Amino acid sequence: MLPLNNQLLRYMTSYLLIIISSSILWFLADDYLKQSPVQVSLIVLIAVTLISSFLFYSIKKAPETVFFSIINCAVLAALTLIVACLNEKSKQHIGLCLKSSYVVFFISLFLHSLIKGINTFFDTYPQTPLLLLFFTLFMSTIPLWLSPWVESSLSSQSSLQLILWSSPLTYASSMLDYDYLHSQWFYQHTPYGMYRFDYPNTFYITFGLTAMALSLLFYSKKTPPS
Repeated sequence: MLPLNNQLLRYMTSYLLIIISSSILWFLADDYLKQSPVQVSLIVLIAVTLISSFLFYSIKKAPETVFFSIINCAVLAALTLIVACLNEKSKQHIGLCLKSSYVVFFISLFLHSLIKGINTFFDTYPQTPLLLLFFTLFMSTIPLWLSPWVESSLSSQSSLQLILWSSPLTYASSMLDYDYLHSQWFYQHTPYGMYRFDYPNTFYITFGLTAMALSLLFYSKKTPPS
């Protein structure tokens, strides 16, 4: 019974740290976002929640079960909704708060399964969560890093769509119905305002993330570590 108690204590500690760090970071950022749309604040909340979950991933040491992986991500999504509802501005947009929790659930499910898959095949724990954190941050900001190339090469619409659709930031913005590429900062500092592009259909992105996540979870469960 002692190992189970220790395990529950680790989970409770990790989730408590996630919700505290997410709340503090979000409320600090919210002071600078008072004039911004509520979607911007919620995108910041999604980011700090996912970052916090990466930082405290090693505390949880989740068992190798598909069911627990899904429950783990569902709890993380619920924490996002709780933190969002603590803010008066966001409380008036419950639908957007729910969509924020959906984004956290599906992205964290995919990343969680990717961590399990990498650990199964390459046995790289505990470096994997930190490496995936940097990879996720890089992919989220890839429209920003590649904007000089987009402007100088006059890239085709297909390559432009690929750049935008590969970013988790685009997925979150699409889910929240927010055109971040035409926001004031992006319009002034990137060339995307000159191009025609479409945001991805969130259903297909969500379906793809879920299919890849479940495939990785089931496959890593059946495959012995290398």
